Amino acid sequence: MNILGIHDGHNSSACILSSGKIICAIQEERLRKIKNYWAVPTESIENCLKFSGLKFEDIDCVAIATFEQFTKLNGYVSRDDYMGSMKRIYDSNFSFKERLTVLRDRLSYKFKKKEWQRNRQNQCVSMRKKIYASYLPVALKKKTHFIEHHIAHYATAAFGAKYYGNKRYMAFTCDGQGDGRCATVHLIEKNGEIKFIDDIEDNNSIANLYALITCVMGFVVLEHEYKLMGMAPYANETRSKEVAKMFLDLFRWKDGKWFLKPGINRIRDTYEKPIIKKIYEICKYKRFDEICGGIQYAFETVLLKWIGYYTEKYEVDTIALAGGAFMNVKTNMLISQLPQINDMFVFPSCGDETLSIGAAMQQHYNQTEENPKPLDNMYLGLNYDQNDIEKSLENFKQKGCEFSVKKSENIEKDIALLLSQKNVVARFKGRSEFGARALGNRSILSHPTESRNIITINKMIKKRDFWMPFASSVLDTRADDYLVNPKGIGTPYMIMAFPGGDKVEDIYAGSHPQDHTVRPQIVTQESNPSYYNLIKHFEDLTGVGGILNTSFNLHGYPLVESPDDALDVFFKSGLKFLAIEDYLVNKPILEGK
Repeated sequence: MNILGIHDGHNSSACILSSGKIICAIQEERLRKIKNYWAVPTESIENCLKFSGLKFEDIDCVAIATFEQFTKLNGYVSRDDYMGSMKRIYDSNFSFKERLTVLRDRLSYKFKKKEWQRNRQNQCVSMRKKIYASYLPVALKKKTHFIEHHIAHYATAAFGAKYYGNKRYMAFTCDGQGDGRCATVHLIEKNGEIKFIDDIEDNNSIANLYALITCVMGFVVLEHEYKLMGMAPYANETRSKEVAKMFLDLFRWKDGKWFLKPGINRIRDTYEKPIIKKIYEICKYKRFDEICGGIQYAFETVLLKWIGYYTEKYEVDTIALAGGAFMNVKTNMLISQLPQINDMFVFPSCGDETLSIGAAMQQHYNQTEENPKPLDNMYLGLNYDQNDIEKSLENFKQKGCEFSVKKSENIEKDIALLLSQKNVVARFKGRSEFGARALGNRSILSHPTESRNIITINKMIKKRDFWMPFASSVLDTRADDYLVNPKGIGTPYMIMAFPGGDKVEDIYAGSHPQDHTVRPQIVTQESNPSYYNLIKHFEDLTGVGGILNTSFNLHGYPLVESPDDALDVFFKSGLKFLAIEDYLVNKPILEGK
């Protein structure tokens, strides 16, 4: 059975699941060059089909994530479309029509919540059916299914892990909002029986509170939350906890669930004026770092209490997590340290970009009553052959770009030598990674001991805020040197942080400089042989079993996807070396500078 999975919302994407296995997945932003692209992912769909060798007539059904979603076929939902509402709602200069609309929707929500939600979802599905009817072949019209938002997140966690049928475990989802919910809990018995345990309505979303504070702090919502997380360790702990207490006082608890207190309204969509006023009251005259530390501590407190309650109540020691809240790697670190947790899996890049994968997985389960295959790796994108590389190189030569290029007999050895000499090298090889994390195939690499390389990379290309840490790719044989991970929790996808080990100074530039935590990609020979060999050659030359790894992109743009993208970024940046498949490209013009 071939299933086309689609997510047409924030950071839209598409995937192909064949015989229960994800064989291709692509984010639309990579192909459109628009960060967090929001619309029907037509180019991703076409490229997934092409890579898989399939046509629309080969697709048995289409699974589209989320009921309550607004999208477009042509053009995209801009950032202003979903960010502009906060100022409008906080501004007291409402028009009469706007006030009436908000009042009507609030009354509808209060007294007819379920009916209101159902009507809104039905309207969205109806609108999107018309869009897809104009795009998909007629034969797929009756084979198109919509999968509820948090069920799609749940599917990535429950089926993506290798626990299904082997262990008794719980799947938790948590994000800003989706189809009326912000969190869910499921119990999966060892025999495969799935039990829904509980959920939390979206108007109580702790993740949306984090997003609103991100916006209040002057950053981009749904994108820059990680900057607050990165700043948090710099803040004074006592004062951060004082701020955190004020955030936590906005909520009440009952039976393991958190709820927004009455009178504050709710944290979702365009009805946020009361909560925004509270945020401004809390943040007024507070230091930037203390606010970051406060919301991070409050966020950790809520999720730890929530997960702790259910795992203790149901005596579960293994968990699987999905949803954008779990992109917060510091929270994941603390969850892993809960005494009752022995093992955990976080679906990599677990924001909404993975909803296409979850929708496809869940639809496979719905139709076959068989669980789809667990995740093997995240190298799910496109690859390019020698002819593609040579054509791109020739195109840029014709544009007048100055460079030298040689085909290497052992490109991994050549890269390792350059890194050992404190050079920065961009690497493009094999299939592109799916998701937010560069996992070696579309990466910028550097010597991890050389702290000056942080400044060098930022000047060359990244332009990151000065407090933001970089990450590391570490050999599995050296993980114990650089991480404190007594439970042996797997971390191949940069989705977890760990305290630094005894030799963390060896990878100082690839750790957090303030608290020395590490957000690692543990690399095995099986997961990525060529990348593993590169790091092993580097270890042979330096004695260090890891390298600094950051994403290959210009600031504010998605990761590179194609050879043309790689060369375009290379020539627009201060990078000197680019390893593109087996070719080493150098800018002689920069020598001596």
